[in-house]
Amino acid sequence: MCALERQIPALFSVVGDPELGEPRFRDRMQRPNHDDELQAKFYAWFADRTKQEILDLGATYKVPFGAVMTPGDLLANASLAERHFFDAVTTPDGVAMVPGRPFVGLPWVPGELHGAGADTTGVLAEWLGARP
Repeated sequence: MCALERQIPALFSVVGDPELGEPRFRDRMQRPNHDDELQAKFYAWFADRTKQEILDLGATYKVPFGAVMTPGDLLANASLAERHFFDAVTTPDGVAMVPGRPFVGLPWVPGELHGAGADTTGVLAEWLGARP
């Protein structure tokens, strides 16, 4: 975990452990000497919460938490849905949700996804001037 010195008070507040108010943790010169204990406190705190709980607490306390999201997390993310981040694309196996336009305002027409290898010859011809 990485936090700027100015973020430490908010980070310690969100964790809510009264011992974090002690000089050994508050003082940036003493803190490295107690890193094992500090990390144990953080690990225990994070382990008791879901990703979403941590992100919500970060927003409330103004602590810049981030999370590694699974594809399912991303597809269920209300913020991405609100921004129409994903487009429905037809594939040989049905409809797939894929990341859409890279920049809002650029023309974007989602097309079809073809089976694996179906476009290789055409791509090689276009990129490398290769002939089938």
